[in-house]
Amino acid sequence: MGMKNHVLGLVVHPRNDVSDSVATVLGLAREHGVRVVAKPSDAVRLEGVEPMADEELATTTPGL
Repeated sequence: MGMKNHVLGLVVHPRNDVSDSVATVLGLAREHGVRVVAKPSDAVRLEGVEPMADEELATTTPGL
C-alpha cells in the first residue's frame, strides 16, 4: 500500500556527510510514493531531496 501525497521532511547535520543515510531514506520513500523535502540549505547538498522553504517545511510536513 503506497503513501500517496505523503511528505517526509529532513533536518540533517550541518557538517557531517549524511549522503548514505539519505540515499537509504530516498530509496524507501520512492518505493512508497513519499516526497522527501528539506530546507533549501540542506537540499542543495542532498541529491534527490526537494527544497522547501523553512516556513512551509514546518507547517506542511507531518514528519521531520
